[in-house]
Parts: sequence; C-alpha cells; structure tokens
Amino acid sequence: TKMIFISKLQFYDAVFYTEKKDGTWAPPRNITPELGVDGDVYPTCLSYDGTLLFVYRNDDFIGNLYSSSLVDGSWTPLVKLNESINTKYWESHASLTKDGNALYFTSNRKGGFGGLDIYISNKLASGDWGTPVNLGPSINSAYNEETPFISEDGKILFFSSYGHYNMGGYDIFMSTQQSDSSWEVPVNMGYPVNSTDDDIFFCPVKNGEIAYYPMYKNNG
Repeated sequence: TKMIFISKLQFYDAVFYTEKKDGTWAPPRNITPELGVDGDVYPTCLSYDGTLLFVYRNDDFIGNLYSSSLVDGSWTPLVKLNESINTKYWESHASLTKDGNALYFTSNRKGGFGGLDIYISNKLASGDWGTPVNLGPSINSAYNEETPFISEDGKILFFSSYGHYNMGGYDIFMSTQQSDSSWEVPVNMGYPVNSTDDDIFFCPVKNGEIAYYPMYKNNG
C-alpha cells in the first residue's frame, strides 16, 4: 500500500510519499526534489499498482497535468501529458483506471457544458493518450465538475460538482456506468460525506466500500 499527499512546509507545499509495511506507515519522504520541480505541484492520483503518479501544475495560470513513475524506489522527473490532455485551457485533475488504459480528467476546454467538465481518454497502441470524449450532460453541468476518481472495477465514478443538487459548495457525487456505456444520473452522497463546505478528492477503495478524502476541521 502506497500513499502520496501534500504537506505545507515553510516556503512551499511539498509532495510526500509513504508505504505501509506490516500494517504501519513508514516515515513519509519528501519527493519534490525527485520530481525535478522547484514550484508547487499537487498530486491528483496514484495508479492502483502504486508506480505511476499524476500531478497538477499551475503553469502560469493555464493548468497542466504531468506524470512520474516509480523506478527502483525513486520517482522520475515529471513528464507533461500530451496535447490530447493538455491544452491552452485549464486541466486540473487526472485519475487512472486500474488497468491503466483509460484516464479520466477535468478540463474547461471549448465544446463542454460549462466550467470544468470530466473527460475520458483511452490509451492508444503507441502507449500515448488518445482524443478525449466528454462524459456528457448527465455527469457534466453548466458549472465545475472536479476530482473524478474511477472505482477499481471501472463502473462507478466518484466526483465533485458545483452544479448538481448541492448541500453547499462542491459536493461529492457518484454515478454508475450502464451496459451501453452511458452514465446514470449522479447521486449526491449526502451527509456526513458532504457538508456545507467544499467536499472534494473522494478517493474510493474496494469499489467505494472505503474512501479517503480530506476535510476542513476547526481542530485539524
């Protein structure tokens, strides 16, 4: 079991990596130097086998997605994803399917339904990412959709939205993919998962039986 997270240091937000061995999390290691960057970067997703990391960089306010691989215990310098994924518009989050063959990501490129929308890109035979497809109006609203995570079996999409039936700010929703590849109307996951604050980064484990996600707390 591996985990990547952000911790705020004195001068920047650092990316930390830790592994669970014999039921105990090892002391986290700051991997920002391994990623080869000096500005802030923000992890969005770790592959199910724990060897491929996706991160977001601001890149002078256009927002781009990058990847890094775990090789011989160290993370490789960031590589920018191709032009199917990154555009002159804003890309903010990426999530990989368990088999590694599809990438769900967010973009506010032209042709969407408004704000950030969720797209899917399938891996080509060359190993690069193909032309993305918008997930459509049942998932994407006129406002921002953010932080999509696809379940282990590839059938349930968990994401945050500002534009469906919300308790306040971003709420976390789930939608199940049908046999014809269409998506059911998203279900608001309700209290206590959602609050009147922004609820984002709901990362499912075991097809959503368990999940990890951050919360703002007065004593946190």
